[in-house]
Amino acid sequence: MNKPKKSRVRDASISTLTLINAANEIMIEGNGHIEMAEVARRAQVSVGLAYHYFGSKAGLIAAVVEAFYDKLDAEVLFSVSHESDWLKREWERTLNLAIFYQSNPLSTVILGSLRRESIVVDIEQARITAQIEEGTRNFQKGQRQGVIRQDIAAHDLAAFVLGGVRELMRSALQQPQDQRPMAEDLAKSAWKLIVPCISLEYK
Repeated sequence: MNKPKKSRVRDASISTLTLINAANEIMIEGNGHIEMAEVARRAQVSVGLAYHYFGSKAGLIAAVVEAFYDKLDAEVLFSVSHESDWLKREWERTLNLAIFYQSNPLSTVILGSLRRESIVVDIEQARITAQIEEGTRNFQKGQRQGVIRQDIAAHDLAAFVLGGVRELMRSALQQPQDQRPMAEDLAKSAWKLIVPCISLEYK
């Protein structure tokens, strides 16, 4: 007897998530290197099923990277805060961003050994574009509130700040584990660089 359609969809979702989680672990252990057969063994499914869902190793890597950025966007960059003070809210976001990158071991892989892989470059370009669009709207709100300088376009502020902070985080992650700054110290360094660029007080 065939399974109901909803049951088959649920089973597929579970299998897909299991494979992504297994690939995530193996990528961390291997500094970005994975093999489909190893991922399938870790997930306790057939290698044929892995290829069925993702098509290729590149497809599986793409799924892992997409899941990483989904989590980053949901928890930090696109998250909703009840803090009404614009600068306080964005300081909290900067701190949470540093905590996210420092606490997620996959950050080192994606921003390090995999960052030149074509599939990762394509994903990151799309994500960065979306983040800048959201950042532009956020800076426009700050400008309307009279908190953010208006002599620079909101889009330019968003691109400059997001790009600079991302590179600062990436650079910190490339340092040996015992030499990396604490997340709060990294966030404070970023904030000291950001505020003079965006605040009316430094215009």
